[in-house]
Amino acid sequence: MAKRGSRPIKAAQNWTSALLLAVVAMAVVRSAWATRLDSLTIDEPYHLVAGVSYVRTGDYRLNPEHPPLVKLWVGTFLPERLLPLPPFRPLADKPDERAFAEGAVYRDADPAEIQRRTRIAMFALNGGLLFLLGLLLRREIGEIPALLSVAFLAIDPTVASHLPVAMTDLPVALLSAIAVLSAHRAFRTTRPLDVALAGVALGAALGTKHSALVTAAVVAGIAAAATFRASGAGFSRRRRAAAAGLVFAAAWLLLWGLYRFHFDESREGRDAFNRPLATKLDDVGSPSTKEALRAAERLRAFPRAYLWGLADVTRSAVEGRSFPLFAFGKIHRSTPAWYFAAILGVKLPLGLLLAAVASIGWAAAGRSDAPARGALVVLGVSGVAFLAALAGSNSGYAGVRHALPVFPPLAAVTGAAAGAFAARGGRARFLVLVPFAAAVLPALSVTRPWEFHNLLAGGTEGAFRRLSDEGVDLGQRSLEVASFEREVLRPRGDVPYVVYPMAPEFASRLGLRSRPWVSADPSGTLAGTFLVSAVEVAPSPPWDYEAFRQVEPADRRGNLLVYRGEFRIPWLRAKSLYMEGLSLLYGSPSNLARARDRFAEAARLHPEGWPSALELGNTELRLGRGAEAIAAWELALASTSEDDTGIRSALRDRIARLRASPGSPPDPIRNPWLE
Repeated sequence: MAKRGSRPIKAAQNWTSALLLAVVAMAVVRSAWATRLDSLTIDEPYHLVAGVSYVRTGDYRLNPEHPPLVKLWVGTFLPERLLPLPPFRPLADKPDERAFAEGAVYRDADPAEIQRRTRIAMFALNGGLLFLLGLLLRREIGEIPALLSVAFLAIDPTVASHLPVAMTDLPVALLSAIAVLSAHRAFRTTRPLDVALAGVALGAALGTKHSALVTAAVVAGIAAAATFRASGAGFSRRRRAAAAGLVFAAAWLLLWGLYRFHFDESREGRDAFNRPLATKLDDVGSPSTKEALRAAERLRAFPRAYLWGLADVTRSAVEGRSFPLFAFGKIHRSTPAWYFAAILGVKLPLGLLLAAVASIGWAAAGRSDAPARGALVVLGVSGVAFLAALAGSNSGYAGVRHALPVFPPLAAVTGAAAGAFAARGGRARFLVLVPFAAAVLPALSVTRPWEFHNLLAGGTEGAFRRLSDEGVDLGQRSLEVASFEREVLRPRGDVPYVVYPMAPEFASRLGLRSRPWVSADPSGTLAGTFLVSAVEVAPSPPWDYEAFRQVEPADRRGNLLVYRGEFRIPWLRAKSLYMEGLSLLYGSPSNLARARDRFAEAARLHPEGWPSALELGNTELRLGRGAEAIAAWELALASTSEDDTGIRSALRDRIARLRASPGSPPDPIRNPWLE
């Protein structure tokens, strides 16, 4: 057998590197083709404007929901001439901040060129991380298993859909796997280069998304296990403990470096966010979590922008936002513990799903080779840890993208099992490719891969009838809304109603013609053509487009559904008044009296729409009308479901406190629909 470092080994490594690079390049080309019809997601303008702010000014007030690494990366690809940064102004709340960002992208710049440059940036970042992951897998589990692992990720439609988007989910998934593999090696060897790579990878993951705290916990577990199992008395264990300390110190320093080592979000002073940090911390329901975040601020353990985002994640994704989630034929007020495992089951192509399930059984039986076993174990622990964290969260609204950190561990165990099977020689070499080949055709033939679902969910065409999460749609059909209206409807004089999450500035930029969503008919009956996001068709109280579920779409462009006919939507005027009220209340400047009138009329017309009554109570409280605030909140309480435990608890708390101390009114209730 050739020794490590001999020419045969180096030649094999060079060939493997070339093949890995080829697989990654093919994944990028396939993604570029399959996503060519996609517009920016509804979140991307928010990230892009924040990124150019970070790069050009060092001001981190915008979009603190996510750490800055991806935004900094994309911001370097968007020069001033392409995306001018508007002057900062006070921001009333998150909707106002989104409007600020959307105006910069869609009104003041060329969104098509911005998207082109963004896609280049993200293909480079995600492609580079995928290649690096392949190199680490080659070192830890072998050349053929590494190639098959990367092929798994290259085939998968969910990965393909995320490769070009300026969002944090795929980068944190790849960086988390890289950090876990790097830490596994660093704590074995304690070599400075390995320790440095592990620290940089972990810091980059933490600087990408707050969910990487799960990765940090896994790395800490790896460090503890490696230290405990160290051979010899003292020295080896001390060396590994020191390596672990250096990894976490490097990660912490890198995270601070991404914020330019600034504790405050802006050089203009503190609380430049859309909502003050102290108020944001008050929004967190868990007393222990709230106090831990406050302690971290007092101790300056992390930048304020990072803590603001961590509070936001805790509030919206862990504790929940009272969003109704339609999943597998039932409305859920909180995310079921089994939800993300089920989503993985319907988003993976069936060939890859069957291969992954069989491979997990193979690995659990202890059939992996000893040199690869450790890497597979730590990756498996990472995947299970993320699934466990998701099972205890309330983040089902995001669909599969929050579960992306599970994909690299699934790919690795599948690649290792397939590689071991192929090593038997003979027919096994060809049989191992069967599940991959079975996945290729349904996966690679999909245009709009974000929408892909396998047959267990009714297929890509029918999944919207069983699911309402962001894996169904996140605004990518905006360009097709405009092209359908311009090319199909406009020639025949048909002006549609549009029920699609599109920024008003983008609709105006595209020249989209649409009818206002206000019905003169008191019953809320409208007639004509309707362009509807598939997500909106799922049952979703308190504003449910039930009328669309009673008929088949007349046409569709992916998950943009086209309906024609007469439809009764009884809550239509109430929803319109509620949205006007939000603009008046949270706009700049606000108009409390007019907002109160809108909320009051909306609550009268559609009492089931409890957010209207909730905001009516908030507005009355701000106007110093305590008794009226109590009456409005009681109406909201009566309209909520028993399953809406979070908002019901908040309503009862405020009503009791205001009755007990009318002269010392409590803070308004945070509207979960604003998050």
